[in-house]
Amino acid sequence: MKMDTNQKVFGWCFIGCGTLAQKVAKQLLPSGQHKIVSVYSRSYDKCAAFAQRVGAAACHLPEEAMQTPGVDAVYVVTPHTSHFAYARQALLLKKPVLCEKPVTVCSADAEALVRLAREQQVYFAEAMWTWFAPAANQIKAWLDAGEYGTLRRFVLNCHVDARWYAPRVTNPNQAGGALLDMGVYPLTYMVRLFGKPDRGTCTGHVSKGIDWDEEVTFHYASGFTCSTSISIKDLLGMEYLLIEGDKARSCLFQFHQGGSVKLKRRQGKTEHVRGKCDYLNEFNLVANEIREDLTESRYVPMQVTLDVMAIMDECRRQMKLVYPFEMQ
Repeated sequence: MKMDTNQKVFGWCFIGCGTLAQKVAKQLLPSGQHKIVSVYSRSYDKCAAFAQRVGAAACHLPEEAMQTPGVDAVYVVTPHTSHFAYARQALLLKKPVLCEKPVTVCSADAEALVRLAREQQVYFAEAMWTWFAPAANQIKAWLDAGEYGTLRRFVLNCHVDARWYAPRVTNPNQAGGALLDMGVYPLTYMVRLFGKPDRGTCTGHVSKGIDWDEEVTFHYASGFTCSTSISIKDLLGMEYLLIEGDKARSCLFQFHQGGSVKLKRRQGKTEHVRGKCDYLNEFNLVANEIREDLTESRYVPMQVTLDVMAIMDECRRQMKLVYPFEMQ
């Protein structure tokens, strides 16, 4: 989605300057619709180098970065173990916050952030780019409208060899592992499509302080169940979504970044919705929502974030997954 060209350039404070921050900056800055005003990182040398590349001010303290003149919102893009502290700091300063997923490590911290955002009447959203894009929202609209008919098959696999993406992915001290890093995508997808389950079951492989893979099943009072398979160590299940009913079907590879999708009807014309799932689209929509003085995103409701965090808490309990910093 494009922003109104009559609007002034939207100013961001980046908290974090790692792999993802650099990818986001490469999409935002050429658009001319966004600028990075200030940057903070625990490593000032890395912060200064990144800030120089993007034309921003390098700051020694997070509050300095957040309060730099021209900052319209704060983007928290650090390892998720520090999301809570930085998001809380920004909300206390009444700065709108877009926080990378998962917003926190546990549901109690997520609940605290949502309460604070509501008390402060400040925008707060999880940067779940999947649901700022057309494909996921269109699948939900088709499902809600009964386009698929009676569901016969639902497959949601999220197998990505992410071990080499960034050191945090396999670092237990940074809450690494499959569930929080990749599992948040399919779990959010199932909650958005089918609602929060009455109960969930989870089995997984835990070693060296992290979970490497898991199978999660949602159980509903109606008797309906849906499952997802998650892994950060192989590509066996690919990254694939299939939703099939007696009237129509949709399939989507790389579902977490799907922009376009088809509804293939058994009788009737195939419907094709085209779009993009990228950081620029996500940041444009967020900037527009903040300009509208919204305190919650239309695309990623805070209650969904809370529901998914509670499910991940339960998955960790069932797998007996406790991070080293939680044992102290």
